[in-house]
Amino acid sequence: MECWLYLSLFPNGLDAFSLIFFWIMEGFIDGFQWLYDGIGEGESILNELNERQMFQVEDTYDGTRIPSHIKSKLFAVTIESSRGRRFPRDKMLLKSDMALTQAPNAEEWEDKVRISLSFNQIQSLFNSPPNCPTLSTLFLHCNPLRKIPDSFFEHMNSLRLLHLSKTHISSLPSSLSCLCNLRMLFLSSCPCLYTLPLPLIQSLPKLEALVLGGTPIKNLIPKASFEYMPNLRLLDIAIINAYCITQVSVRGCRSLEDFSGISQLKNLEVLDLSGTRIRFLPNGFEHLTQLTRLDLLDTKYLKNVNWDGIVHLPKELNWDQCCFDLPTQCQVRGRNGYCISVTDANIFRTLDAHSPLWEKYIHEFHLYVGACEERGKAKDDPFERTEFYYGGIYSHIKIQHPTPTSYSTSFEIGSTESDLNGIGGVLYHTKFLSLQKNQFIITLSHCGIKNTGNLIECRIEKCYKMKSLIVGQSADIDALESLEKLSMFHLANLSTVCEGIVGHKSFTSLNCIYLESCPKLVSLFSSGIHLKKLEILEIKSCKILESLFQDDQAGQDAFPSLRSLYLWELPKLKSICQGYLPALEMMKVKGCPNLRKLPLYVGDSITGLKISGEPNWWNNLVWEDTGIKNHIHFEERSPFTLESFPSTL
Repeated sequence: MECWLYLSLFPNGLDAFSLIFFWIMEGFIDGFQWLYDGIGEGESILNELNERQMFQVEDTYDGTRIPSHIKSKLFAVTIESSRGRRFPRDKMLLKSDMALTQAPNAEEWEDKVRISLSFNQIQSLFNSPPNCPTLSTLFLHCNPLRKIPDSFFEHMNSLRLLHLSKTHISSLPSSLSCLCNLRMLFLSSCPCLYTLPLPLIQSLPKLEALVLGGTPIKNLIPKASFEYMPNLRLLDIAIINAYCITQVSVRGCRSLEDFSGISQLKNLEVLDLSGTRIRFLPNGFEHLTQLTRLDLLDTKYLKNVNWDGIVHLPKELNWDQCCFDLPTQCQVRGRNGYCISVTDANIFRTLDAHSPLWEKYIHEFHLYVGACEERGKAKDDPFERTEFYYGGIYSHIKIQHPTPTSYSTSFEIGSTESDLNGIGGVLYHTKFLSLQKNQFIITLSHCGIKNTGNLIECRIEKCYKMKSLIVGQSADIDALESLEKLSMFHLANLSTVCEGIVGHKSFTSLNCIYLESCPKLVSLFSSGIHLKKLEILEIKSCKILESLFQDDQAGQDAFPSLRSLYLWELPKLKSICQGYLPALEMMKVKGCPNLRKLPLYVGDSITGLKISGEPNWWNNLVWEDTGIKNHIHFEERSPFTLESFPSTL
């Protein structure tokens, strides 16, 4: 009934959206988390009123209208509603569209709850502030009103809705700051309002809606800032000459859901939506062809992006669903390119590998997918940890171990809310990939083997469901053909690095392999894979590993460039490979009692070879040619023990 009776304030009708929005601001529709959920409820109310013939919806320029016979009934019911309801006649001053040239005197305003004086010819208001402590709604729109006295709002502490659109006011009175309960301020199409007192607007603690469309506000040019207005839910910034605005910031408006009029900002260069409640990129975003930077920090509700519908992106994008701080990698590299940190990989599902956005805009990026609570945890470099017990043997190659910031495109994935089936398009353009503590990934092949071709470095740690890095099914499809460095740590169910059939170019760029704490690792690769560029191979704490390949291969074919080989705590290891390792320069072995034979031969390459290990292991080796032993520089190491090592799984 309240929604129906409210129509008495609009004898000339209004569009359905505005009517529903007024209902929400008045509190007739509440209990909804999102503004547009409330609008959906309002649409249901409209349909019900229309079906009962209490309300007539007409598709006209003015939108929703009230037929005259219903209007008479409406006012009759309004007069009868005087027993504690929101619409007692004696608490309302309704004189809209009555050709008034002067406002009713101050005495008529006293004790009123709602006043509507719209669609008249009122040019001025009385100088003394009216005493209206209970007034909640004041409509003065569509009047040639030129000035509001400075003290006019001093005694309107309960005012919630103020409608001043289509007036000729040139300024807002300082007493606006007294409206501590104001929720809605309409200032659209005010042709003489050139200045908006932003500090005054920002001082309104409960303001939820600010509408400025069609008003020539000059002090919003070139930078419009509406920062840290905690309850602002709707902002319409489509002012006259909006094309002159180059920067807009609504940072810290934690309730903001709807940012209207953005399509009018044709020359906007910088847009900051950080700390808002937006769920989608604003309508009209695709028209911002001059946008160079977009900040979306601490936008935890923005979970869907239709990449297919985007035709333009800024040069710089900073998006973090979790907080205001950019990820460390972005801070190190500087604010260039695209820095995105989100909780769900599905955000990238519509970003196809061959989208024109890649070629036109997304040239450099750092992406992170993971739970907010994991941000800043367990993302450090395993090679730099103080508890990394094998750190010493890396010292000579650490300089060759680049960080994610060394790559123009990097993708880090942590604990996620869903599987990673939607990341294929991003993976295709990624050079550095890190997977850490993800409980969905079983094999990278699920993201598409063809999408792995540009990876240069891959690090995987504590992904306890991962069984293999690659599962090949065709000799016509190459896997990881550009990969140079592969690091895999603490993978409880990893049985092999690559199984099945893959193309002949697979892994052909691989230079370094680090494997640690993979207790179910049986072999590294399927047969037929030749690691022609592999120079460093390090394997540690893989307790059932027996051989590096599923079938023994000749070392001169499989590892023709291998220079450094480290084998640590591999109690079941029996064979490295057949044949020999022609480029081997250094070998360190500890805790490999069943490794009895080394793939070596007497030749120029063995001169200068250094091997370190436990003396018992060295003395028990079997040599096909005892002359080989005499050409090797052996360094004795103490027996291997795990007593001081904490469990890492």
